[in-house]
Amino acid sequence: MVVIGPALDNTHRVRRNLDLLAAVVQVIGSPTAPADIEGLRRVFVETAGTGGSVYDWATAAGVLYPSLRSLFR
Repeated sequence: MVVIGPALDNTHRVRRNLDLLAAVVQVIGSPTAPADIEGLRRVFVETAGTGGSVYDWATAAGVLYPSLRSLFR
């Protein structure tokens, strides 16, 4: 499952709960596949997020490293 749905939903939920639809939000995800990294990047862009966090780099599978590195451009 690509994490874009939950990450996008959570970002919108935080803003609604704060009653600040333009609140600055940092996106957090727990990717399990390279496609998840692209999904999180899309959420960062689509929600004008301040950035994002991946939980947790130390336990992320090695297959994710190239996709994660691509975010740091």
